[in-house]
Amino acid sequence: MNESPKKELPNPLDYAMKLLGVRPYSEYELCQKLQKKGYSIKEINSTLVDCMRYGFINDELYAKDYANNLSAKGYGKFVIVRKLREKRIAEPLIDSALSQIATPLEDAKRSFDFKIRMLKTEKDPKKHREKLYRFMLTRGFSSDVIRQLYDDYLNCK
Repeated sequence: MNESPKKELPNPLDYAMKLLGVRPYSEYELCQKLQKKGYSIKEINSTLVDCMRYGFINDELYAKDYANNLSAKGYGKFVIVRKLREKRIAEPLIDSALSQIATPLEDAKRSFDFKIRMLKTEKDPKKHREKLYRFMLTRGFSSDVIRQLYDDYLNCK
């Protein structure tokens, strides 16, 4: 039988640079990408060490930037924490990233105001409240924060 020659993999550091040139990655994500490409554990570890030494990957900065981006998009603490954990960011780095973002009430207020504008046509007060709560909960805000904003909204009406 005719065997096709194995395709040679590029240098793992070059491949990592190519990936990091498109978007930032956490250490875990980059490790996963290198494993999927077929590099050995030794090559992956060496590449990760080089990337950290040169400052190409830094989970602390990654966590802060990612948390800020999610916060700016209107996501709350619970969603941000979940997404950072999915990327295998260490808990102390998650706590540090959360301390850098705006207060949960400010983020919640932005999302709350957005959804209030979207629900202007909803006439049933019960459905209005349910839709608002559901939206805010899926965005990662606590029920206490939502309740506070809703009470403020009703008092200003």
